[in-house]
Amino acid sequence: MVNKSCTEDNGQSTNKALPCPICKKVADKKCSGCHNISYCSSEHQKKHWKIHKNECRMFAVKRNEIYGRYLVATRDIPQGTVIFTDEPIATGPKRCTYPVCLTCYKQLDGSYRCSKCTFPMCSEECEQDPIHADNECVIFQRGLPVGSKISNFNAMCPAYECITALRCLLLKERNPCKWEKLLTMEHHNELRKSVPGLWNRNHVNVVKLLLEWYKMKDDFDEETIHSVLGYIDVNCFEIKCKDLEICGVYRDGGLMSHDCVPNTHHAISISEDHKMFVRSSVPIKKGEIITTSYANQLRGTRERRAFLKETKYFDCVCGRCEDRTEFATYLSGVKCTECATGYLLPKEPLSVNSTEWTCTNAPEVHVPNSGDGILSNSKHSAISCNKTMKEEQIYTILKKAHRDIEESSRSTAGSPVSRLERLLKKYSGKILHPNHSLLLTVIKDLNYAYAELHVGVDSSKDEVDLDRLNRSKALCMQLLSALDMIDPGLTRPRGVTLYQLSTPDFQIARYKFQKKEIGVQEYRASIEKVLTYLQTSKEILELDKIVTPNAHMYGKIVNQFDAFQNILKSLNN
Repeated sequence: MVNKSCTEDNGQSTNKALPCPICKKVADKKCSGCHNISYCSSEHQKKHWKIHKNECRMFAVKRNEIYGRYLVATRDIPQGTVIFTDEPIATGPKRCTYPVCLTCYKQLDGSYRCSKCTFPMCSEECEQDPIHADNECVIFQRGLPVGSKISNFNAMCPAYECITALRCLLLKERNPCKWEKLLTMEHHNELRKSVPGLWNRNHVNVVKLLLEWYKMKDDFDEETIHSVLGYIDVNCFEIKCKDLEICGVYRDGGLMSHDCVPNTHHAISISEDHKMFVRSSVPIKKGEIITTSYANQLRGTRERRAFLKETKYFDCVCGRCEDRTEFATYLSGVKCTECATGYLLPKEPLSVNSTEWTCTNAPEVHVPNSGDGILSNSKHSAISCNKTMKEEQIYTILKKAHRDIEESSRSTAGSPVSRLERLLKKYSGKILHPNHSLLLTVIKDLNYAYAELHVGVDSSKDEVDLDRLNRSKALCMQLLSALDMIDPGLTRPRGVTLYQLSTPDFQIARYKFQKKEIGVQEYRASIEKVLTYLQTSKEILELDKIVTPNAHMYGKIVNQFDAFQNILKSLNN
């Protein structure tokens, strides 16, 4: 994993002369598709294509002395292209986890334990599965039965912190090929040593446990174990599994550079192989760096950068982080208390220290208009405001908002829609910018809540609530406008939101048609627009239909698409 702030400049793929796979002579004509193989002539390249076409990749691995290895497109990659698939080097529980089955990762109640190592498992079948039986179970039998001491199944358990690292370490003897792939990754040990709490915790809960408790001193030293922990920390991806998340270490996936507006998205199979599929969310030009995001795109800049520094050990300096408005989305905007239209934003968003927050109407500041919550390129306001606020004061405001959101999520008073709408009424445009990251999360939850209310509503009846439908539509459009800037293209949030938009948009149109407020032509155009939403949603979520827990949504989208097509056909007859 590297930060996209490394550019292709100075990045060089290997210059080592490679032998032609046909005649074995030294060759200097590289395959233009992947740059990973050379030929002595076009004739030998054509002869070898039947074999090479299955290996030829649309990216090359390049190296930068500062940032290490990264991926660069070796051809123009159209939007929606599966760039590569990748199988994990190892998978296992996340560092902080509840007690889970070490084979299927189901959360446990303690009713069954492994008969050999005493760790809680869900069944005899999972106990005997090679995932557990051939890995940590063998090692755990060397020492005292730590697993038998696990008794609280509703709390995070430190006994699981060594599992994934141990599985990686065992690859050295059991799968040398995977072990060599692991060793090519970044571990950032020197940077991780600068975080004493993390380093010391790893040393006690993992390194000493394996070396002393489980008697592995003859197999590994402290440095190797710390390095493996680094490989996992820096390069792992979350995998949705059952009701929990586990982690997987991927070689090619880990080579993708980070950018807070990435050009790919990925899905990971929930089947046992946990294969990763990486797809271009926007067109990628030849020579461009292939990027992903290791931070939640709905977070504001200061929060994203702190997360990346803490978990991935680098300071992101991408274009979005550099722009205090985050491409005119104002995800970090806090309402100015001195003027009517301004919002406070970090004056120096890339500062690693506390920074002053200034109003968007400050005389020296020129940013897009931020007053109405809609992404705009309007001219700068004529109002001049010198309001500033310390970052600590901003965090006090955000802490209060975060607490209110958490309390709302735990509350059972009223409906989910009413609780979430009350939050927006209190904060949107009054305390926070309507597009603030906290409020976009509320809007995202509201879209799900409204979607539940739309189910089963028959817009042919007079009971249709147009206000609710229009509100639902407006919230979907607001979220989509923000996603255009921070998570563009064929991305999962867009696919889900377009699906959620399709129902209110259609029901509004049908109601107006039945009330003779619009004619057949306008009604037909409205249905065609909704079908466009659903077609895009299908294209996006098709990647999910087999490999992720969101597969059920794809089926709903297909059914809704077919139903609206039938309605359109009936209008054309």
